[in-house]
Amino acid sequence: MTRVYNTDQIKDVMDLKYDCLELVQSQQQAFIDFSNGLITVPKPIQMSFAKAQGDCHIKAGFKQNSEIFVVKIATGFYQNSASGLPAGDGAVLVFSQKTGLLQAILCDGGYLTTLRTAIAACVAVKITPWDVQHVGIIGTGQLAIHVLELMRLLYPQADFRIWGRSVQKTKVVAESYPGVKICGSVQELIQNGGIVVTTTASSQPIIDLDYVNGKTHIIALGADEVGKQECDPRLFQSADIVVVDSREQAARFGDTFHGIQAGFINIEKTEELGNVIQSGVSVDANLLITDLTGIAAQDIAIAEWVLGRLKLA
Repeated sequence: MTRVYNTDQIKDVMDLKYDCLELVQSQQQAFIDFSNGLITVPKPIQMSFAKAQGDCHIKAGFKQNSEIFVVKIATGFYQNSASGLPAGDGAVLVFSQKTGLLQAILCDGGYLTTLRTAIAACVAVKITPWDVQHVGIIGTGQLAIHVLELMRLLYPQADFRIWGRSVQKTKVVAESYPGVKICGSVQELIQNGGIVVTTTASSQPIIDLDYVNGKTHIIALGADEVGKQECDPRLFQSADIVVVDSREQAARFGDTFHGIQAGFINIEKTEELGNVIQSGVSVDANLLITDLTGIAAQDIAIAEWVLGRLKLA
């Protein structure tokens, strides 16, 4: 019998305040397992709908010695908010590796995709070879909010800044999190260096090489297809290390792809996050770029974690 769970049921078994560290550890292990060849991930399916300014991503995969395999569908239709509709939707289909039968449907409305992406940023922060004192977030959507919430739990003493294209949306987000400073420009947000997380669906670079000052770790989350870009390609030539979730995907789309197309980096010069977690980063590094296009290993990990909680509920 296939069990169907809605977003409210999924959220009811999660408390980010108490589950944050466990979720980060689960996602960290997923990156390690992926880079160690323990997770099989076929190429994702991507569909773009230019007239509606929307996209749909389908990602799937399975882990060796696991009982399940996962097919995840997530959409992003960024004009919806003007009509009072959710900016995206989605579901995670969980099948048995033994029988191929559908075991569960997580009708999460895209919540788990957004959450696991934000958690991935937290995993990436852990490879930073200096103390986290400044965290800047570019964007005001649900992904930005999740990143802000999780980072504040993990680094409560850090200085937090935010910038968004919409001044009003930026104010709304900042007002919900006392102490978060609103920046008037991306350049102002980056001027102190530190952690800079991009969470937008931009089709043009937002971070210019000339903005970077001091030790900076850019964690790019938004560019998950060819038409999206958040980083100046020149950044990849200046970076001490470029970290990606999947070298195969980074060579095909995302910010690293644009850096390759512009001739500023070769895919061979990148390192996968799962490997860097295990090996570490030189303390002499001044500019790090972690470019995360999203891999099914993350969806498998969070689906397994959520299902474990739902079975106990």
